Amino acid sequence: MAEDGLRGRLYGLLLPADELYDPPESVPEVLPGLHMVIAVDGDAGLDEGALNALGGPEEQLELAFRNLRELPVGKHEVVHADKGGTYHVLTGPNAFTASRVLVLDAVARQLTGQDVPDDGALFSIPDKFHILLHPISGGTVLTALAAMAEDTAALFSASETRLSPHVYWWRDGESAQLTEINGRSLTFDFPDAFRAMLGDIPEPVDDPVGFRKHHYHFVHTVLRQVSEEHGPALLATTPPGDLTDMLVKTWGDVGDDLPAGERVPPEGLRGNLIELNGNRLILVTLPEPVAAAEAYFAMIVQPAGSATTRFFTLEYAVDPITHEPGAILGEWTPEGHHLHLTDMATDPGTFLRSTAALLLADGEAEPAANKRRGLFRRR
Repeated sequence: MAEDGLRGRLYGLLLPADELYDPPESVPEVLPGLHMVIAVDGDAGLDEGALNALGGPEEQLELAFRNLRELPVGKHEVVHADKGGTYHVLTGPNAFTASRVLVLDAVARQLTGQDVPDDGALFSIPDKFHILLHPISGGTVLTALAAMAEDTAALFSASETRLSPHVYWWRDGESAQLTEINGRSLTFDFPDAFRAMLGDIPEPVDDPVGFRKHHYHFVHTVLRQVSEEHGPALLATTPPGDLTDMLVKTWGDVGDDLPAGERVPPEGLRGNLIELNGNRLILVTLPEPVAAAEAYFAMIVQPAGSATTRFFTLEYAVDPITHEPGAILGEWTPEGHHLHLTDMATDPGTFLRSTAALLLADGEAEPAANKRRGLFRRR
């Protein structure tokens, strides 16, 4: 019977939206921008009658997943990251290879001989012929993530069968995206559940991109918290002018909580309370950044007429493919990190102008009344 020949050729297949025959909204989206269809392997085509004879949609899906589980491993390599940690690379002979992440638990058993750990696994599918996989066990998850992110971006860029440049976290059948690539910049954006999982790992965890804790936490913990919890009051009660002494003291307080070897001198740290097109703000210049996620500048700004403040950073970033340094303009909110602009110059004027343009676009800034007075003026 025709359905008997079809039974072993039915598979789940991941496709980007632009490769779908049907409108994307009518096809299940299993990862951001990637949809799952049931496809037939081979050149014989699809016999609708034979397909219907296999059962309803649920029976067909179960059969498609079973066939994915039974695919042979293909080429299997283990990659050792420079700073510790390993991940597996599965290279398959057909376009169903990457779609095997739909049955990731089975793939993990095939590659490692073990079930996925309780903390889950990292995976990526840069194109239809590759899966990168790191079962999470111990403190090398972030170094493995950093290496996977770079290799995933490189494979994605070079492929003609692209699927996704991102790395995902899989646990208990659910997946969450961990990376963002905007323009030429790679960043990490961890959901709360992933951060909580990292906090439970007993072994030491290295930073994924080698940033200095003193530099990073001064900006992304202390200044961000000040903006979210005390920003309006601070801007209302602090006299305009030089705030460098206050910032240097706070920098020292952050360092006091770190081992001596992890402390960074405050060379180049300075700050001012200024006005930018009617918006009161604190502009902070940081010690020279040397690694991704460290900032050149940070800004706490209260848009005119707003009761709250916003927190912007201009951060060092590294192109995941060329490894050339650059800068990205981002905003940190209680919900997370939002990238606005990439390939930025690293001078304060560009940072201020770009931030002013964002505020104006959001309706939270007033155009400068007198351009000859310059970009900003002291109150």
